[in-house]
Amino acid sequence: NHLLLMVQCVWRCDQPGEPSALGSSGEAAVASPSAWRGLFRPGLDLQLLQPWTDTLGIVSARAPPGGWWADAKPAARAHNAHSGLEAEVGLALPHPRPRPLLLTFRGTIAGNNRWSSARLLASEWSHEPGRAVFVSTVDKYAHYSRAQRQCGTLKHTDPQAELAAPRAAREAMGGDYVSVLLNSSFGFAPGGAGPYSYRLMEVLSAGSIPVVPDDLLLPAEGARHNPPPWDACAVRVSRAELRALGAVVEAVAKPGSEAFRERRRACARVWQILSGASGAPATPAGLARAASEWMWAELRAQALGT
Repeated sequence: NHLLLMVQCVWRCDQPGEPSALGSSGEAAVASPSAWRGLFRPGLDLQLLQPWTDTLGIVSARAPPGGWWADAKPAARAHNAHSGLEAEVGLALPHPRPRPLLLTFRGTIAGNNRWSSARLLASEWSHEPGRAVFVSTVDKYAHYSRAQRQCGTLKHTDPQAELAAPRAAREAMGGDYVSVLLNSSFGFAPGGAGPYSYRLMEVLSAGSIPVVPDDLLLPAEGARHNPPPWDACAVRVSRAELRALGAVVEAVAKPGSEAFRERRRACARVWQILSGASGAPATPAGLARAASEWMWAELRAQALGT
């Protein structure tokens, strides 16, 4: 009958993955944006959203009137009195605009844990510019000595490999971080300092399909109240699949395929649930309101067992 609300534990709560990470919570429900799957108790704990970021604001400012998911919404349906059946009204919106980048990630390495190591693995093995896949990581603390840096280097990708990228992909990668997101069909969203990812919401806000390690707990995952259709939206990858992200996403939902369009429709629904934005760009107030309303509705659903 107690709730331990830990919205401040975005950076670190002791060592994630150890019993001490949540303190002495006892039978209290824990609501946190950075819960670890190994400690999360389905039906009791709540995985909250990550907070608003400057990137979300920039993506929203650049969004068209209907938002970046407007082309993923299905056609309206209406009841046909003559046939007694439902039918689509009018035409569905156009197919998603082509994006020159298949999958991207730009990030830093700030610590040595299982979540940072996912970034290292992906940048070492899945950086394939010739396939329009760019997974680039750099050491956050460049002033460290070579011996102190992760793997002893500042950058963990080969810049020469980028010469093999298609021209449109190279030009798209030359833009700022938000431009890269908006030109990517998929966005890699691994953990970093802990079991959470700011990039998850940023990728979704830009109309891209998130690709996440399968040990990452996603916002509102497993909820009773209005659960986001994560399995239909996000592409979850195993530790081994971090070595071939481009091949994985093309096998699961190649851009232009019906499977790709289905995932985009599911992701549009996820974004609507998490952001509270329906047909309009997201706002900090809207995101906060949607998160608060969902949390209390979920607690009520758990208490009533519905």
